[in-house]
Amino acid sequence: MALTIRSLLKVNDNLSKNAEKTPSFGVAEGLRADHPHFVGGLGVDAICSRAKLISQIIAYIWLNIEKPETLAKEAIKWFKDPTLCAEGEGLSHFSKLMIAIPGDSDNYSKFLKEVFPDLTSGGPNQKFPLFNPQDVENGKFLFKTDPSIYEGHIQDPDLYSDGRVKVVIAFPPCPKLGLLTVTEDELREWVENRNDDIFLPPSPYCPTCCC
Repeated sequence: MALTIRSLLKVNDNLSKNAEKTPSFGVAEGLRADHPHFVGGLGVDAICSRAKLISQIIAYIWLNIEKPETLAKEAIKWFKDPTLCAEGEGLSHFSKLMIAIPGDSDNYSKFLKEVFPDLTSGGPNQKFPLFNPQDVENGKFLFKTDPSIYEGHIQDPDLYSDGRVKVVIAFPPCPKLGLLTVTEDELREWVENRNDDIFLPPSPYCPTCCC
């Protein structure tokens, strides 16, 4: 079963309308806190918030890839090959980004601080790290990026993922910016969007995920 952010939001909306009814369709199973999709018991809003942040990271990379004063050129390498590791390191660069905290001294944390200068790891609206470090370090997730899609998804463990939850993140080439796709202003506004009720980008040409 693959779960996208749009299907998750649809299920959540149906659950809100039918609070006393038990959903009969399979994707709703993913809303249980003990389901492997949501290791750590995250709720729907937390999952959608995390998916939004990853979408905003990609938008930031698109906007800043030609700016040498940023870490966007470094970050794009982590997304292009989420299995790439530094020599002698067990965790991939991408995995380290997923468990980084803005403000720490490593490049992953510095990059997150670039993208989200106003967000921190503490407080009631804690958003970082994106994934539970213990879950990532214990190999509960298989991170993949797909350059051919604009909507990422989560898949249940299968024979090809060695029992791990597969997190597929859409990472297509940046389209030619303009009114027919997505404008630079729309990308910038999306990166800066802090509305906790908005989970989807303003254009279908901005990639989404569900993780």
